[in-house]
Amino acid sequence: MGRTLRLAAATACLAAAMSPAKAHTLGIETFLGYGDIAYSGQVVYFDGAESRSGQLIRAAGLQAVRYNIGGVRYFGLLDDTAAEALVYADGELAERLAYNDDAIDTVAPQLAFHTLVNLRPLGQESVNGVETTHGVLTGFTRHGHPYAADIWLAPEGAVIRLRGTVLGTPIRYDLYGYRPGPQDASAFTLGPQDRP
Repeated sequence: MGRTLRLAAATACLAAAMSPAKAHTLGIETFLGYGDIAYSGQVVYFDGAESRSGQLIRAAGLQAVRYNIGGVRYFGLLDDTAAEALVYADGELAERLAYNDDAIDTVAPQLAFHTLVNLRPLGQESVNGVETTHGVLTGFTRHGHPYAADIWLAPEGAVIRLRGTVLGTPIRYDLYGYRPGPQDASAFTLGPQDRP
């Protein structure tokens, strides 16, 4: 499997490579502007024909995700304070990326999101074991492409579920085992689980 990875969306939590020369990020929390909520859980993300799952951890200024795909262990770390994203494959640095607006526009202009345009609440629902607020999200990317999604938010603002379409591509996102609150600092460093 190739280990040259690329950034693929306005950033919130890194997701790992699913195929050679491809990597992904999720932009949900950042483009909605929910700030530094801290939580962890198991994330499942489907983007068109690709799906991936792993462990997501978020704390003040840091977001990390771990995947084991095809026997390769991926660890992605996004540092808000340093404005950079690091992706490791089997414990070796595979990609280092700045994620300021210019870098995002260059790498993935079609998915560079504005901040929230409209969120219309629909009511309360229990989703993945969490009491959430269900709403309809609509807006436009920085380049004028419309997006629309149903979104389910935890009381702290974390996205527990999302179902939507961007540029005709269906996107599904689920967070299971949601645990809000302080997170172990060791979750944001390379460890034995990140090496072959």
